[in-house]
This record gives sequence, structure tokens and C-alpha cells, in this order.
Amino acid sequence: MSLRAVRGETDPDRPFDSAVDFGLEFGLAYGTARFLRDHRTGVRAGIVAGAFAAAVNWVLRGRYEEAVAAAGGEAVDVPVEEPPATARDPLAYHRGDRSAGVAPSTYVSRRGLVAAVGGGLASVAAGALRPATVLPALDASPRVPAGGWPTHKRDPARTGYQPEPGPHEGLVERWRQRVGPHNAVVPGLVATGGRVLTVGRYATRALSAADGSPDWTTRRRDPFGAVPGEPYEFVQAGPVVAGDRALVVSGSSLHALGVGDGSHDWTLPTTSSFGSVLAVGNAVFAGVSLSGGDRLVALDRAGGVPRWQRDTGGVPLAFAPDAGLLLATADPLGEDGTLVARDPADGSVVWRERRPGYPFPPRWTPAVADARVYAGRGPVYALSAADGSEAWSAPLDGLDLDADHGPVTDGERVYLSGEATALALDAATGERRWTVPVGTTSLAPPVLAGDTLYVPTPTAVVALRTDDGSERFRHEPPDIDGTVRGLVAADGRLYLRDDRTVRALEGER
Repeated sequence: MSLRAVRGETDPDRPFDSAVDFGLEFGLAYGTARFLRDHRTGVRAGIVAGAFAAAVNWVLRGRYEEAVAAAGGEAVDVPVEEPPATARDPLAYHRGDRSAGVAPSTYVSRRGLVAAVGGGLASVAAGALRPATVLPALDASPRVPAGGWPTHKRDPARTGYQPEPGPHEGLVERWRQRVGPHNAVVPGLVATGGRVLTVGRYATRALSAADGSPDWTTRRRDPFGAVPGEPYEFVQAGPVVAGDRALVVSGSSLHALGVGDGSHDWTLPTTSSFGSVLAVGNAVFAGVSLSGGDRLVALDRAGGVPRWQRDTGGVPLAFAPDAGLLLATADPLGEDGTLVARDPADGSVVWRERRPGYPFPPRWTPAVADARVYAGRGPVYALSAADGSEAWSAPLDGLDLDADHGPVTDGERVYLSGEATALALDAATGERRWTVPVGTTSLAPPVLAGDTLYVPTPTAVVALRTDDGSERFRHEPPDIDGTVRGLVAADGRLYLRDDRTVRALEGER
């Protein structure tokens, strides 16, 4: 089926919907009045009820179209892949803790269906709301705030690269803040817009980037009591800052929180836990499990309304901006070694590339730069983002990078770290540029800022020059609590997350 999304023009379904509302309400009112009184009373009651419903539908849809037109836009068709007829579609939209009940394949956003909800008040009672939704046109522009680090490996392309330089020497701790116990989320830390956001086992927290003072804390209560003794949902993934929303997966649901105050905006409930969420422009992509099976879904960032869904177990990995393609796995764990490129507008497959013997697990996110996709940890591959063809392959001469993260790149070189080693490859040819020992590395991926590569170890941060791998400094934070879990570079600083603490590190640049 196709859901008609209207931007800046009259919805062609508007007259039809008003007529349907009139007919349904006429029939309902006529039948009731005819049963209680007589035919003439039934006709009068039907005309009044039908006219009222049609007028409300027409007026409120018109108001919404005027508002959309004022913002500018164009009409788009939103394809939705239907699940089997026997499967009940549990995708639903929630506002706060109140569910907006919808029929299968019908989704209601707090901003989306103003006209359809208002105009169909009477017809909802008769069970006659037609599937329809209003969405802005897809904007797959992977914009990142200057100096910010809003998502895993900084941007949707997963480059791990911050153009603004970070500290080169004289590293000192500006502030530290206790934030509670960590969980399995890595890195679980972002910094943008004057705030540092982090997740723990049962909470999402925002700190002031200036002094680390707590801004807000949000816990989602667990309706099922899945964790004995804990009344809160266990956090699975995040945070991802997308515009004015922070996306966090807790329990088995994707929650959108207001970045400014942590208020709950919308929720996408699923039937199983998941951890891979990718925000690009005004879209959010996620691989989820529903009662009808595993699906790859695209949501509208503003209201959580699904744009499309595909019956596949694939999960999003990265976005290739030059080719305008969504890169995803072919199965939930990426075990079959297949990288799939999809059209972000409808989820259709553009190309597939299989690397026998090499898995693409979600935690090994590839990095995309200059129309190339860099993936692997030995061998390392450079693939064309346009068609998946191989540009080069670097075997690394038996060097085993036992890392739980993919490469990072500044477009000139591709950098990897794992076990006790960091290395750089030429992005154009795959030729090895340098290899240096750094000690045992942590689960968090390395961070690029300007001309410095920061490699986190369990208890320290090692800064290397990107041109030759020489060491700028090695900083061991005092009183580190456990091990380094996350590291990001934003606004000239490094923010480090250990088991229970977030620290702001700064120095000479």
C-alpha cells in the first residue's frame, strides 16, 4: 500500500474522507433515531450528524494543510511494506504513557494526523478511520552540529572524525561528575549543544558541558518488572541526539526524549530488545523485532511515525552521504557477511556485497568517507559506496585486531585499534602507513579530532599524531572508577566515561 503524505497542497483524499464521514454518521444516527422514533426523525438526525462530522473533517484538514503550506514542502508517497494478512502489526505510537490506539498499518503522530484525528472523531466511534498519515518529505542530510559529537562515532557516516582539533598536550581534568553504574552500552556518551548526555543501567542523564552540573535525569519505569528489584527499564542503547530529541532504547522500546529537559516525547514499542539506532536528517532507522517478525523500519524523527518497514532481520550500520544510501546488515547479528545498501526513501535494496568469512556485526560499524565504505579488522576492505565493488583489501599481515568496533577515518587515512596496537592505512590504496603499540585497548572506539587520534585503553587515553603515529601524550585520569567505557571529542575537549563517572579533559591545542 502507499500512504499519502501531503506537504503544501490539498490532500486529494479530503473530499472523499468528508463524504465517507457524512455517510457513516448519517447511517449510524438514522438507524438509532429510526429505532427509537420514526423514519422522519431518523432522516433529520442522520443529516445533522453527518453534516457535522463532514464539516469538522473538512475544516480541520484544511487548517492543517494551511499550516504545512506555510512551512513549505511538496507531496510525497510513503510506501509501506505490508506484513502477512494473518499477522497483527504491533507498531504503535505513544504519547507520554498514553497509547494512541490505531488499526493495523495506521500510525498516529502527535503532529502528524491533526486533520484525520479531528475530522474523524465521530467515525472513530463507528470504527471507520481510514489508514492515512501526513509526513514531511524525507530529508537524509547527515548534518552534524559544528564541534558536536551527537551519536556513536560522531556522525551517521560513522567516521569517528571531529574536524575541530582536540588537546595536544598539558591535559587536565576540568570537572568530573558521578553518574551511576554503567551498563552494556558502548560508548553510551555524546556531547553537543552545551550538554553531555550519558546512559547508565536504568537512566539517561544530561550534564552541563561547562561545569558538569546535573541538568536532568530520566528513568523509564518498567511495566513488566523484567529486572527483579528494579522498577526501571534496563537501557539497551543510546543516547543519540537527533535535532531536539535524544533517542534511547530501554526495555524493548525506542524512546524520544526532549534534549532540553528530558521530557518524554514519543515511543516505538517492540517485542524484543534491540540496540542499533541510526538518525539521519529527519529520519530514524532501526532494526526491531515485532510479533510479525524482524523488521527494518524508518521513522519520522519528529513524531515517531513509521515511513516504511521491510520484513528483514537487517539492522542499520551507517549512512553513505555521497551515494545517499543506508548501509545495513542482512540479519540481526550480521553473521552471514553481507552488507546491504538500501534506498532511505523506501528501504528498497540497491546493492548487496558478501564478504565470505567476514561478519558485519552491528558493533563493528563501517566508516564512510569520499564515496567509500571502510570495513573490517583484518582484512580491511574499501568498497564503493555506489555499488559495493571492492577498491582494495588490506590483509594486515596476520595482525589480529581483536576489537569490538570498526575503523575510523578522516578521508586521508583509515585508523584501527585493537589488542595492543593502533595502525593507519592509506585511504586511497590500503597501504599501511604506521603501526604503534599502545597497550591494551578498551571496548570504546578510537576518536579522531583534527590531526590527533585518541585511543582509549582501560585506564588511560593515548594521543597519537595522525601523520606518523608518534605519541603526543598518555593521560591516566586519577582515581579512575573501573575502566574506560566511552570517549568523545567536542568543542575542543575530550569527555571520558568510566564505570560510574564522566570527566571533561582539556589542554593546549
